[in-house]
Amino acid sequence: MYKLIFYIFLFFLSIYLLTFSGHFYSSDGWTSAATAKSIIINKDFALMEEDAKPLESQNYPACMRGRQGKCYSKYGILQSLLYIPLFIIGNFFSKLFPHLPFQFITQFVMSTLNCFITALTSTIVFFFSNKMGFTQRLSFFLSVIYGLFTMAFPYSKFCFCEPIVTFFLLVSIYFLFSFQASSERREYGRNLIHLIVSGIAFSFAVLTRINSLIIFPLMCMYIFVGSKKVKNCFIFIAAGFPFMILLFLYNYFRFGNIFETGYGNEIHHFNIPFFEGLYGLLFSSGKSIFVYSPILLLAPFSLLKMMKKMRYEGIVFSLIFLTFLFFYAKWKSWEGGFTWGPRFLLPTMPYLVISLGFLLHPTKNLKNKNLSLKNQIFVVLFFVLLLVSMAVQIVGISIKFNLVYEHGHHMGRIHYAFEKGVFKNISIPKFIPIVKQTKIFIEHSAYTVKNLKKVFESGLKPHEKINPDYIIESKEIEKSLDFWWLFLIFLGNPVLTIATLCISAFLITVFFTSFFLLWREMKNKVMN
Repeated sequence: MYKLIFYIFLFFLSIYLLTFSGHFYSSDGWTSAATAKSIIINKDFALMEEDAKPLESQNYPACMRGRQGKCYSKYGILQSLLYIPLFIIGNFFSKLFPHLPFQFITQFVMSTLNCFITALTSTIVFFFSNKMGFTQRLSFFLSVIYGLFTMAFPYSKFCFCEPIVTFFLLVSIYFLFSFQASSERREYGRNLIHLIVSGIAFSFAVLTRINSLIIFPLMCMYIFVGSKKVKNCFIFIAAGFPFMILLFLYNYFRFGNIFETGYGNEIHHFNIPFFEGLYGLLFSSGKSIFVYSPILLLAPFSLLKMMKKMRYEGIVFSLIFLTFLFFYAKWKSWEGGFTWGPRFLLPTMPYLVISLGFLLHPTKNLKNKNLSLKNQIFVVLFFVLLLVSMAVQIVGISIKFNLVYEHGHHMGRIHYAFEKGVFKNISIPKFIPIVKQTKIFIEHSAYTVKNLKKVFESGLKPHEKINPDYIIESKEIEKSLDFWWLFLIFLGNPVLTIATLCISAFLITVFFTSFFLLWREMKNKVMN
């Protein structure tokens, strides 16, 4: 089983490392990375002034002045701590490639963080699905749906904290589920360990993003309903409390107040009409969860079916989604800013995908020619949604999402429609990011092919110092597909080009090898 899990992790990691970009997309990730840099270089949580000034000048500052007038990140500390080992590795590689700017190398390595996190999350989806009684093949299929057919795929290359929150919340829920199972079998020792690990994982989610606390009551309810013991809720809380103390200390160190997280008065910004945000997250052409992950259109039906077979878990999965949905529907930036899809709903997607197993389980033998007409229709519908979902994710990972928002934003349209009372016309398809992004994808694909041909025909450039402005702002890079190996090849440096081709070939080999090994492992399991 452990070999299978390792193969699944390598399978996803190889894909994510082949498709990541090597740069940050917004101030969110850059601020956390700058905090990690300051911790290593200055031994201080405060941002260096060279990093703080551009972040403060933004419309929505990612940092806030705190004690001694220093500037601190307003985001959770855990993402910065996870960046530290990657910054150290980037610093090492910067000495191996002195012709590349230090900032480019460190940013390149640090931007792989969510590749590892999303690969781990996809692996936990497999583990969780298998624990719920699905076959290994179906469990792997569900992990593939999550990892490659939902917004999780594009977000594996973005620098936001939501993939990290998703991972730790999923680990926490998984161990709570294991806790319930071991309680039924009266395995008290293992039961206690599961509860403690769940509490620790949940506290890590809170250390990443404080808003993770919104499902804390739900976690306690699940513990109590399953075990009928209040003391188990206290064990769960006690396991994560030491890490919450770290959060309080971090707040005090930055702002002199254990309850000041850096968001200031933003707690008063839950002032959007509820149905405006709700409509935007569910049905708008610009931010609907079903537009960016069409396969999840089946989730309401799968959750209902799940509740018939696993009542408590089905209710918990549904309430997790509804809690995040209702919470962010009131937030002033319910859409998640200039980002790809409704990023605040990303932490709910593993549960929606796992629930799909309850729809797929009755039709698992697709070779059976005696499938009922209803099941045949379902199979066709399912694979159509799967193909559309895959197309959406390919567009999402290939192009920088900020290019889509250069000429407008749908949120203003939705707000205007509510003010005018024209509910039925809210976010009409005049602005559909995916349509625009698809057009850009086609244009950039053609430009990439043309430019690659030009690079290899003109020959590689001599081994010289590379201008950092060229790396970040060159036309070749801005108008190309958003993949790291293309950027490095376009630099024209012979050593980098050879290294890039070797690394890419290695990752492709890992992908095919891991897939072959895990498929053989599952096949042997079935035969035995």
